[in-house]
Amino acid sequence: MKSIYIDDDLAAIRQTVREFVEKEIVPNVDEWERAGAVPRSILEHMGSLGFFGLRVPEEFGGLGLGHIASVVFAEELGRCTSGGTAITVLVHTDLAMPYVTRFGSPDQKRRWLPKMMAGEMITAIGVTEPDAGSDVASIRTTARKDGDGWRINGRKMFITNGGIADLVFIAARTDSEAKPSRSMSIFAVEKGTEGFEAARALGKRGGHASNTAALGPKDGGGPDANPMGRG
Repeated sequence: MKSIYIDDDLAAIRQTVREFVEKEIVPNVDEWERAGAVPRSILEHMGSLGFFGLRVPEEFGGLGLGHIASVVFAEELGRCTSGGTAITVLVHTDLAMPYVTRFGSPDQKRRWLPKMMAGEMITAIGVTEPDAGSDVASIRTTARKDGDGWRINGRKMFITNGGIADLVFIAARTDSEAKPSRSMSIFAVEKGTEGFEAARALGKRGGHASNTAALGPKDGGGPDANPMGRG
């Protein structure tokens, strides 16, 4: 029975993703699990096929297909039987990239989105901390204004893609006296920015193909910490 939600375009995308997963991913997932990461070449290959631009508006070079396209993509990607591989991709496409499409400045969209869609710039989200996971209100990482930029201090844990990301979205509080809902901001920090590095890769019981790292921003950022909007 044909789904009322899947038109011909989405059906074609589903078939393309399915064939890619069967040919390029399934035969290699055991190797990637042992290596602890998905090769950048595979991510770039996926980008070249348009997989990373499904939800990105057409005005920025994406396909503008909306949320159902993301569901179709995730469903087919899940056939690879490697949760680590799937989460590496989906954190990039469905959790991190929307920060740029929704909140990025025109300059940020112009600089970052083409590289993100091509798989040349992989992203991560730095929310979880040693004492704050899903309880975002308990985040202790802070950001303070410093001239034209921001200085960020804190510790982030269990960050998916943390060790391979070229751009990390860091959640930080900008006012320790205000309510968390009024003081939380997201800062986009590029790889190589002063004070930012993956402190160490973390061992896991499963999902080994997904790089998971601790991040320790220490007085990092300066002019290169880009605020993406404040609560």
